[in-house]
Amino acid sequence: MRRCADGMYGFANVQMCRWGNAVYLAYNSDLIALTIYSVMARFFQRFIVLVFYIMVNSCDDPTGTPGAASDMSEAKSMGIFVKELYAPGGVWRINDTLQVHVESAWIEHRYRYPQPGNSPTILSGYQIQVESNEKDLKNYDITWKIGIDGFAYFRSSSYSSLLSDLEEVPDDSLLVWKVQKGTNLSEWYDKVIIGEVRLKSK
Repeated sequence: MRRCADGMYGFANVQMCRWGNAVYLAYNSDLIALTIYSVMARFFQRFIVLVFYIMVNSCDDPTGTPGAASDMSEAKSMGIFVKELYAPGGVWRINDTLQVHVESAWIEHRYRYPQPGNSPTILSGYQIQVESNEKDLKNYDITWKIGIDGFAYFRSSSYSSLLSDLEEVPDDSLLVWKVQKGTNLSEWYDKVIIGEVRLKSK
């Protein structure tokens, strides 16, 4: 039921009306809704429900979360191992002052961590894992980066390891990436190339 009270507000005769929880002003048959309780309450209720739904579903993804094996042995035990790689000489000698010791490297399937009691979910595509040490990678992604575009680059996966994505396993036995000073991957940004790194298939 609509209830109204006549009154003088400003320079015009208006009516303050109430319909349920909504309060509005009526003037010359034009209703200016001031949704003090009804609409705002519904908005916040729906907002809270939406946030709760997102939190619950993001934490309870039935396929798990994207992962990377901690080492080559784990990749093999999980069934995601593809093939082993190595750096010629065991070291990436990028320039006179920068080198990275490569302890191990391999290609594995992209996957999602399994739920307890389940096998990992294999995804399309692959990823390269490179194990090094924290000292050699200390300033990685701060002052230098392997890769010069958004399609072929390495990102940190831990303090002592790097990871790069592949759409398919390359046919070439030798893989080469340029190394830049800085970390910008935009194609519109001029890069300062300071060297390159290589991996070979075993």
